[in-house]
Amino acid sequence: MFSELTSIPLTMRCENQENGLYSAVRLTVVRSLSAWPSVVGHSSGGEKPNPPAKDGLGYISKVAPDGRVIEKRYFDVTMNKPKGIWIVGTRLWVTDIDSLWIFDTETRKGRRLMLPGIQFANDVTVMNGAAYVSDNRSDQLFKVEPADFLDPSVEPRAAAVWSKKGVFPNGLWPARDASLLMVGFESQDKPKAVYSMSADGEIRTLSQ
Repeated sequence: MFSELTSIPLTMRCENQENGLYSAVRLTVVRSLSAWPSVVGHSSGGEKPNPPAKDGLGYISKVAPDGRVIEKRYFDVTMNKPKGIWIVGTRLWVTDIDSLWIFDTETRKGRRLMLPGIQFANDVTVMNGAAYVSDNRSDQLFKVEPADFLDPSVEPRAAAVWSKKGVFPNGLWPARDASLLMVGFESQDKPKAVYSMSADGEIRTLSQ
């Protein structure tokens, strides 16, 4: 059973200073009521944020529901721009530009999986034993199976489920009817829509 997830608004400031300005910090917050208080992905952008830059400045923090930082750098790994986050039990998945991370929140072990062909990994969700990763820049949806590839002996398969469907998937969520909900985002000046992908891969537009 999936953990119950709740968004928590936070306001934080990056400690890094560049040219007298505080670096921009992107916050992605997921609260698991049965596991962690909440987790936050940080990606410092400098004076001019550059989302696809592989700068090695990203990290994951453990924070309390009230926004208090429990531990600033919870995992001892080098990340770039952590974005989408999903948690089930002690397993935590995080997207990072061209890859997908999986962590164990108790042992703090982690493993990174490169996603060939992806341009900008946005969100991640887990359903039916597989992890799905959205890429709105290249208009693709990727699937990683099995989702739990933390053990080095596991050889996960990563491939695009589809591409160029005009969805430009960003946010993902597993629906109760076993379909995958996708929020499309091509650009600020283009219409946003919500789509549903059935178990057999059929895509329907729910709102536009």
